[in-house]
Amino acid sequence: MVKKILLNLFGALFTFSGCTWMGQGAGFLPGKLMHNDPQWILWGALLAALGVTLLYLANRRRSHAGTVV
Repeated sequence: MVKKILLNLFGALFTFSGCTWMGQGAGFLPGKLMHNDPQWILWGALLAALGVTLLYLANRRRSHAGTVV
């Protein structure tokens, strides 16, 4: 239960942060350090992908042994 909550929390945080980094790197969001820097688009995409993966792992349904799906 705690593992699922932590995976959801960090997954959402990483996804939001990654999208923010991509937006700043592309120049859509204001910021001084990352503004219009294509490197941050890549880092943001990697972080967002990690976040989506964590969300998937936290919310996937597992089949129980012996049950027919």
